[in-house]
Amino acid sequence: KVDMITICMYLFEREHWLELCKLVFTFLGIGCGGEVKFLTYASWSFDETYNMLFVQWFQCKNLKTNPSGFVPDFSNPEMCLFLILGIFWSLCNGLVRAGGVGQNNSATRRKSAYVFQDLHDIRDSSVAQQITNIIKGCIVLQLRTFYSAKSLRIGAMTLLTWDSAVCYEEAVALGGWATPSNSDWYIWVYLVSIIPAVLALAGYPDPRVTAYLPQAGKLFHGGTNEQRFTAD
Repeated sequence: KVDMITICMYLFEREHWLELCKLVFTFLGIGCGGEVKFLTYASWSFDETYNMLFVQWFQCKNLKTNPSGFVPDFSNPEMCLFLILGIFWSLCNGLVRAGGVGQNNSATRRKSAYVFQDLHDIRDSSVAQQITNIIKGCIVLQLRTFYSAKSLRIGAMTLLTWDSAVCYEEAVALGGWATPSNSDWYIWVYLVSIIPAVLALAGYPDPRVTAYLPQAGKLFHGGTNEQRFTAD
């Protein structure tokens, strides 16, 4: 069986956090393979009304940006970007900048804001190939030729297309496409147009509800081993 959950579980169980983070970002953002390179904290904002992380997504092909959104996954922690991003920060030194962050408005400061520092000096095509290699490393040899970084974008749009609770305009808005009834300016002005598609990809049975925020209190308070994280 080959699907996004299976691939994410494969990487999660082997603690390949950096690779998992890149894949989940690309899939949930309905992005092309090389576009995860351009993710920058400078364009992120968390909306407490919708409990959603909004990100400015840069499209390599048309050099435009579109809004993308991320929420905690409804049922699969292996695909929960909030959890994976936290692990990336804490276990992979995801926020460490060896060369410092530089002064305001400097090139160093702009570079330090990129999420994946290892991708900054790599060509877009090479980033896409890296994503492809991650995917192929998670599936059996006989099927590897059928999958690439593009599979993430195709798979995400296929799920949204088959979801009767998400209309066509909402699906293409999240993917960054524009239609006669859903132009570029419309997507940015009416940012809520992407929300149902974001919730649908995160596994919410009803994509018209407000995303929930999981409580982390049990992770940091005392109690039995069943109630908190332990050294084990």
